Amino acid sequence: MTVLEIYYLVFTVFQLVWAYHHPHLTIANNDGVNIHVLLLGFFVNYIMFFGFLLLSKEITDNELIVKATTDYLTGLLNRQAFFDIAEKIFSLQLRKKASLSLLYIDIDFFKSINDNYGHLTGDYLLISFSKKLSQSMRKSDFIVRLGGEEFAVLMFDTSPTMASEVAERFRKEIEEYTFSYLNYTALKMTTSIGVYGESVVSSDKFEQFIHLADEALYRAKKTGRNKVVLYN
Repeated sequence: MTVLEIYYLVFTVFQLVWAYHHPHLTIANNDGVNIHVLLLGFFVNYIMFFGFLLLSKEITDNELIVKATTDYLTGLLNRQAFFDIAEKIFSLQLRKKASLSLLYIDIDFFKSINDNYGHLTGDYLLISFSKKLSQSMRKSDFIVRLGGEEFAVLMFDTSPTMASEVAERFRKEIEEYTFSYLNYTALKMTTSIGVYGESVVSSDKFEQFIHLADEALYRAKKTGRNKVVLYN
């Protein structure tokens, strides 16, 4: 509660107490309104004030939740929130004996972009890349910025083959797209993607998905980048 809010609260309470102990007084206006009307007005203001406080608290709580679960730059899920969700999705798919796939995504040679064009340009490209990624995936997919130029997408009810096809479409889209920022009007990027999935989830832990998707990404980068590698 701010100092102004505390002041308003104390002032309102004082007015209520004063009005209660002086009911015979009237307001000095042309209408001759009785002090009970004034008392009612203060009481309504009092209720509205607390309603405002409760609404403000709810908005603040929601803002804190958003800040705690999203990446500050891109608005995607942050690492902790993503893995909390992923564990739950993994357990669900394991019980259902359903499919689950994970993409690990890395922007190729991103350090050189920062070195050549500056970090502001790099941040802009991360935001633009994130938007492209979000637009390319289903609304039901969970997308995270793991950190730096690394991202991941969790796709439930999606076979490894289907996930690989989605990844390849996105890779081509990034390869063909021309980014622009300020005076830099012809910025090009490519991306490497590792894919791991199970048509029927059988792994004991979600860590297996993380390890093998990361391994597939490593192979994509090791063998020339700008490609999709499906772990098998």
